[in-house]
Amino acid sequence: MDPFAHCCLYAGGVTAWGAMVLSVLWAVNGIWGVGVDPGWAAVAVAWSVSFAALLSASLRSESLQHLEARPSERSGE
Repeated sequence: MDPFAHCCLYAGGVTAWGAMVLSVLWAVNGIWGVGVDPGWAAVAVAWSVSFAALLSASLRSESLQHLEARPSERSGE
């Protein structure tokens, strides 16, 4: 994987985990009545789920590319 793609995947993963943590904190604060808007908590949950899905799809695609590259490398030897 080229360094730019690796950096993008890493940044996406950090963003997804950060959004999930924030959404849990917002949901807990909303339950405790601190005054957090539940709409923003729902947006954070949806955002984190979409980032996580994108990240897992990218990693799955990358692992499939590595698996497809191995037989051709062996035949070249």
